[in-house]
Amino acid sequence: MDLIALSRLGGRHLVTLHLLLDSRSVTRSAERLCTTPSTVSKTLNQLRDLLGDQLLYRQGNQLLLTPFAERIGPSLRRLLGELNGLTSQEGFMPASWQGELTLAMRESSMVWPMGPILGKLMQEVPGLVPVIHNKDEQGLAALAAGKLDFVILPHD
Repeated sequence: MDLIALSRLGGRHLVTLHLLLDSRSVTRSAERLCTTPSTVSKTLNQLRDLLGDQLLYRQGNQLLLTPFAERIGPSLRRLLGELNGLTSQEGFMPASWQGELTLAMRESSMVWPMGPILGKLMQEVPGLVPVIHNKDEQGLAALAAGKLDFVILPHD
């Protein structure tokens, strides 16, 4: 990961690029951003330098996407959707969340207490996929390394 290059690529660049890829028009993108076409053109030139691609090129009276721009469009849309989720005021909705919960525990813990707890959790969060490891294989070191979400250490 090139953190220096990423630090130069800001949210303004990403939103502008998304609008340009979507509308293929500097003027329409500027209108949606409540700015001037000159500002959008300047941002496009910065993006070209940062990404090392022309992104859009003029053919006749229309702007066309380069193959690189076509390829990054869907990823950019998903990324902006995720970023939008960070700034929204909506609370956490367990019923619509999807993801993995990675746990490590003793085998005996699955019967009690974790079996009933996981059952109830999976009812409340239907998109939850528990990934369970044996505590002896992946324990506190794996938790410290970020490979696990929880380690359950019940007393015998």
